[in-house]
Amino acid sequence: MGSSYKTLVGSVILESMALGFLRVDNPYVAVFAFLFFHFIASLLFSVFIYPFVTSIYRRARGSFPAIFLSVFLFPLVGYVAYLILYVLVLRKQKRDRTPSVSRIQVEEITMDNVRVRPRKFGEGVLQFFKREAHRIDERAVFLLKEMRTPVSIEIAKRALGNPKDEVRLTAFSIISHLEKEINDRISFLKSRLKEGLAEKELLEVYKKLALLYWELLYFGLVDKELENFVVEETLFYVKKVLELNGDPDVYLVAGRIFLRKGDYEKAFEYLSKALECNDVVTKIRVIPYLAEIEFYRGNYENVKKLWEGIPLSLHPNVYFMKLLWEGRLRNDT
Repeated sequence: MGSSYKTLVGSVILESMALGFLRVDNPYVAVFAFLFFHFIASLLFSVFIYPFVTSIYRRARGSFPAIFLSVFLFPLVGYVAYLILYVLVLRKQKRDRTPSVSRIQVEEITMDNVRVRPRKFGEGVLQFFKREAHRIDERAVFLLKEMRTPVSIEIAKRALGNPKDEVRLTAFSIISHLEKEINDRISFLKSRLKEGLAEKELLEVYKKLALLYWELLYFGLVDKELENFVVEETLFYVKKVLELNGDPDVYLVAGRIFLRKGDYEKAFEYLSKALECNDVVTKIRVIPYLAEIEFYRGNYENVKKLWEGIPLSLHPNVYFMKLLWEGRLRNDT
């Protein structure tokens, strides 16, 4: 028997005792004993019924005193009314019990009654604004806030020369906000390095710093004068991570850094280590860069083999490159 039902039984016993004291000859003793035991019984019954009432009527939260008074002032009526409500609703819940997931038929799941608001802009519009920077308006520049990609940041930079003040200011706020956000996180993480962290926490901080410095490069937020410094900082924290433990995300960052520098040998080494984790998502992220390196090396057969090892991706660049190297581009398009 659950603790809630024990509370109910205790309440009923005490209420019976209270009613029994009404038969005592001494009226003062009878009234005092009745009120004392009835008070405790009403309190216990209110404790029992309160969670049930609030689970059905959310607005009843905080109404415990009202429930207690209704039971205390109307001894039998209050008890009977709440118990009838409890039994009726409990029986209805049992009848309407939601079937287990295994019993739900897939055919019964439908989106017919769900209204979806179509987007006015999609990711493809970025390519249009990249070519036609002078066509950027207020709606387009607000779109850039939601799309944190190198292309969107590049478009925001071009929008700094837009003749409209609103477009220029919004574009500037997008760039400065993202740059400040990354730099603030870097400063915070560097301050944590002074705390004497355990190895696991230290590894996490090193990894986050490596990824954040890479984001500065990835989004093009670094001036040419500081680019080498940021690259070296990224590689510094990459090395710190790899001294403690291998990580596919960090191997990927290191590979992309060296690919950016034109060091194909080191890039291939790190990207290959990232690929060793044998994760599907990592494959999709790493293989295109390995294929790029093999293409620069002139190993076209290896490029083809690499693309054959990657599943089809929803990313348009990856999708069409795979079709191209498998000789299926013309037929599929």
